[in-house]
Amino acid sequence: MSDKIEPLPAGCGYTGFEYGAGYIDSECYGGDLFDLDDCDDNGNLYYKDDVPCPRCHPIWYANHYGYNPSDRVMCIIDAMAYRLTGKVIFHRRKKNQ
Repeated sequence: MSDKIEPLPAGCGYTGFEYGAGYIDSECYGGDLFDLDDCDDNGNLYYKDDVPCPRCHPIWYANHYGYNPSDRVMCIIDAMAYRLTGKVIFHRRKKNQ
C-alpha cells in the first residue's frame, strides 16, 4: 500500500524569506506559505505552520506577525503598498509586545 501525496493547491506566485534563511525559503500554495526547506527526498512539501500569504491575505499576515488591532490603518496602508510595489514592507514586531 503506497501513500499517495495530494498535489498542493495553486498559489499566487509569492516567494519570500519568512522562515529565517538568507535565501528565498517560502512559497504560497492555496493562500498559505510553505517552508521550501521542509520537504522529503522527492521534493514533496509538507504543511508546517499556519502562516498566511502576504499577497493573498495581507491583513491575516500582518496579524500573524503581531500587529495590534489599533494598527489596522497602518496594516491596510502596508498591504496597499505591497500590491503596488510587489515588496513586503511590513514592519514586524514580536507577538505580546
